[in-house]
Amino acid sequence: MGINNNLSIIDVDYKIADIASRIRANYNIKTPDAIILATGISMNVDCFITNDIKLKNVCSQENIEAIIIEDIED
Repeated sequence: MGINNNLSIIDVDYKIADIASRIRANYNIKTPDAIILATGISMNVDCFITNDIKLKNVCSQENIEAIIIEDIED
């Protein structure tokens, strides 16, 4: 269900749950973070924006570009 051009709400399905469980097991990250990252992976996102260095490192391991919020210039 799309809200606007910049935001979509994605239902967590079996594919996302499966990816999230693998990520959580492999990288020992919190379940909500694993679900968010798994959703991005399943949607083939171009990049992942976070303020969590550990999550940025997981993105790197999963071949996803990650941007730290603090690094974004005004």
